[in-house]
Amino acid sequence: MRCAAVAEEAKSRGIECLHLGSLGEIEWLEKYYELIDIPQLSNADLDRLDFSDSVLITDAYHLDPNQELFNNLYWKLRVVIADDSTPKYRADLIIHPGLESNFESWNSARVLAGPAYIPFRKSIVKRGKISFPQSKAKVVIFGGGTDPFDFAGHFSKILKNFLEFSSAVVFTDSHFEIADERFKSKKFGVQLDREISSSDIVFTTASTSSLEVIAREVPVGIACVIDNQEMNYETLGRLKVAARIGRRKPDGEWEFDLKSIHRLLNDSIFRNELVSASQKLIDLDGSKRIVDEIFLLTSKG
Repeated sequence: MRCAAVAEEAKSRGIECLHLGSLGEIEWLEKYYELIDIPQLSNADLDRLDFSDSVLITDAYHLDPNQELFNNLYWKLRVVIADDSTPKYRADLIIHPGLESNFESWNSARVLAGPAYIPFRKSIVKRGKISFPQSKAKVVIFGGGTDPFDFAGHFSKILKNFLEFSSAVVFTDSHFEIADERFKSKKFGVQLDREISSSDIVFTTASTSSLEVIAREVPVGIACVIDNQEMNYETLGRLKVAARIGRRKPDGEWEFDLKSIHRLLNDSIFRNELVSASQKLIDLDGSKRIVDEIFLLTSKG
């Protein structure tokens, strides 16, 4: 999705964009690439097409850093979107779209890091100032883009014990047992954006998806699911732009903070404080800044 956000910005400037490789058979993601009109290529196309005047943008964790894909003879510029878990792919520009502005370079690549370089899709907009209702809240629950550890299902079982919300829309592609009449299950897709924008509170994981919710200025509770979410989990809580609601432990058990969940559901002043803090942290111009830097570097030769 981070690549898609950069591609959307590039396409708005008249640049042709292609996606190389698999989207993991994630149906909603494949539909999104169709929606923004980005054709898909296979790895075999590397041998038959000339990319010497093209820019490669990589956001992956499973590729072999030594493969020919990263040879600078193929590309005019190589850009890697990276965090602490990213292999050291050969790169000319590294984008670290995290909350910390310090990120160690490799291969003498230029680095852009921090909240100013988080790429957001054009469909993500700030909701603007709202007054939270005195009635019970509308809640959205989702676990990132694929939810491999079923955060949505596990958290819903906890949330059903609270009375302080009127409805909960749960996004999951797994089997979901409806907890009670307040819960509704939906598949991942474009409707996720609509539901988040009309919600009072979102519960999700401390992934890039949580940053999308914060950028919209929607109050959010976050859980830490895997190691590479630890930095976001700790930093977002420390900056008071998200409520930390628990974590998945190494043995696979879930440990939720019931007091934090209760406060998010009941304290409208606390929710307003989260939104106010987020306004100072994240804007929506990360994709523009990334494409500006790519233009600058390619124009230098």
